[in-house]
Amino acid sequence: MREAIVRTVAEALAEVERCAALVGENRAAQALLAGAEAKLRQAMGDLQWAFKPLGEVTLDARDPYGCLLRLAECARRALDAHVEAHLDAAVAGALTEAQAEQVLHIVREGLANAIAHSGASRVALRVAVEPRRVVVRLSDDGRGFLTHTPQHRPDGGLATMLRRAHAAGGMLSVASAPAAGTIVTLTLPLS
Repeated sequence: MREAIVRTVAEALAEVERCAALVGENRAAQALLAGAEAKLRQAMGDLQWAFKPLGEVTLDARDPYGCLLRLAECARRALDAHVEAHLDAAVAGALTEAQAEQVLHIVREGLANAIAHSGASRVALRVAVEPRRVVVRLSDDGRGFLTHTPQHRPDGGLATMLRRAHAAGGMLSVASAPAAGTIVTLTLPLS
């Protein structure tokens, strides 16, 4: 569906460009077409951002704190919602590089899910370094979902997040219900 929307906007933009060549010296028609072209170009950029808003953030496991901040900022722009980020700067020294890489991918996937599916007006990302563990909690006030339904594919986002949590030596839990938002909690023991 997403590709179809982008393709339709791209086709409309091409049609506007062809029409611009046909209007000749008609200044009113030129102005209308120029406005339509500008709006279509903006819409194309917005669509690309909306569909892959977090893909632009380079995940650098050597700087998990900075990456988490950038992911939260990108989510703010993409959601047009209130996004809180409460991050413990000690996360950089608490995680191994391999753990940090998995955490960053899990957070990116969780934020991408919130952007694509939740309809949330508030999202919170919390990262706390405790004496024996790191806890990452991503919550939203969106539409929620039933967690035990066949709609969740084994190759989908939640399954990937679970595999990544396991690869990092941690546990991932998902709590959600229709109209009740979603809470994703990742717990990683520290050695």
